[in-house]
Amino acid sequence: MKSYWDLMFLNPILIVAALISIFFMLKNEKSELKRKLIYLEIFLFWFTSALILKLLIEKTQSNNALVNNDILFTITIFFGVNFFAIIFKPIATFITGKFKRRRIWYWVANTTLIMAIFFALINSLVLNGDNFAFIYLSFILIGFSLSANTLHYLIVCEQTFYRLNPIGSTITVASIMLFSNFIANYIFNLTMIFNPNHQIEIIMPIILLTAFIALGISFIHKENSNYVGTFDITIRNELDDFKYTYVIYLSLATFVIVLISEISGGLFFEEYLKIILANKKELNSIEIYIRLNQTFYYLPQIFLGYWIYKWVLPQTGYKYHFITNLLVLAIYLSIIAFIDNPLIIIIFQFLITLAIAQIFYGLFALAVMWNYRVSNFPVTGFVASSGFLATYISEGTFQSMKRNKVWIFNYDSDITSLVANENLQEIKDNYYAAWNITISILVSCCLLLIIIIYFTIDKVLSNYVDVKQANIDMIKLNYSQTLSKVETRIVEKEIKNV
Repeated sequence: MKSYWDLMFLNPILIVAALISIFFMLKNEKSELKRKLIYLEIFLFWFTSALILKLLIEKTQSNNALVNNDILFTITIFFGVNFFAIIFKPIATFITGKFKRRRIWYWVANTTLIMAIFFALINSLVLNGDNFAFIYLSFILIGFSLSANTLHYLIVCEQTFYRLNPIGSTITVASIMLFSNFIANYIFNLTMIFNPNHQIEIIMPIILLTAFIALGISFIHKENSNYVGTFDITIRNELDDFKYTYVIYLSLATFVIVLISEISGGLFFEEYLKIILANKKELNSIEIYIRLNQTFYYLPQIFLGYWIYKWVLPQTGYKYHFITNLLVLAIYLSIIAFIDNPLIIIIFQFLITLAIAQIFYGLFALAVMWNYRVSNFPVTGFVASSGFLATYISEGTFQSMKRNKVWIFNYDSDITSLVANENLQEIKDNYYAAWNITISILVSCCLLLIIIIYFTIDKVLSNYVDVKQANIDMIKLNYSQTLSKVETRIVEKEIKNV
């Protein structure tokens, strides 16, 4: 008999703990109503996006007519959601910065998300889920919606942090987004297990409601266009000059980190975990461990990310924060390469995910910082797209190999079939060898990044080499500019009155 103790007991406890963590995060930030509304809007939008995407992927993968069609499979994997998100992210950042209106793109993104839900609903309830055109159109619309990802980071940084604290805004938004994805994943798993035949009827009304509420909230608070886009020239003149090599630097580092994350914690890892458990004849534990791995993808940053940023980062600085986390990542990856105990592996996955999140969001915060120091160039868009590109390559490659039973995926991955496979030990040995080689490559990448960052990142950090001093300097610069503008207006008014 299958066990669902993680869904029935563990996840509810973790949800409460996550809510407490977020509550104290917001309290510590002294978030006013405006910022809380933006966070609520972000939560609802990404909860909706995650849930509809999971539902569509599940229904597509369970449709043999679509899965067994080479052309349709290729289109879905390589020209699906990630493909369009990669394209639209830089465009979203550039256009909204150019016209100083982030909200317009978000409204369109939310509208396309609602349209995707309706198309998916029509396909499921009217067309019996077999119309690929409707499915693919939903994927395109969701891909466009996901381009709003970078805009939410920028909206919070601009409208509530006034562009002065890129790391603070990045970490808080990341916590909200990850929590929304965690809740979406939990609801999806609940409905998938306990009521799969009516999953669509349960989920669709929920996500339609959350999508419309998110859209409605976005109209409540006005966007101050003065804070949208780059700093004024007077502030930029006081800061280090922007160089395009910084974008390449951040994009490549982000690409590598996300690739490490996808390989060490994605499909490649889940299949490894499945084979280990199948070899131990722990059939009922396989799905639990896979769900735990998904859960631990979200939780580390929700629980610890903000507090590490608040207490640790100002002491270590970006440079040594990156180096420390890369070293920790390399050590933990090395350890799990030689362990076949699923529980210990999952525990280390929690720590690995935390280290990866610290590096990724730190890099993205630097992208946000540079985004305000250059005109007409979407720094955050390109850096975010590089992360999606890593996911796109990893998922596409492993999904294709698994489907076509290529390389170490030359077995029936169905759990029951895998346990009954007479060559299971040989499959495990082959996978174990490939796993170790892959982990060795990932560890080498971590060590190489440590060397590169140690010798080269100071220029990219600019005045954020010292985080504490940089925050003080940015506040002073902003205050001086504001004071100068006020004085100018007073003089202009006096001249008019003469």
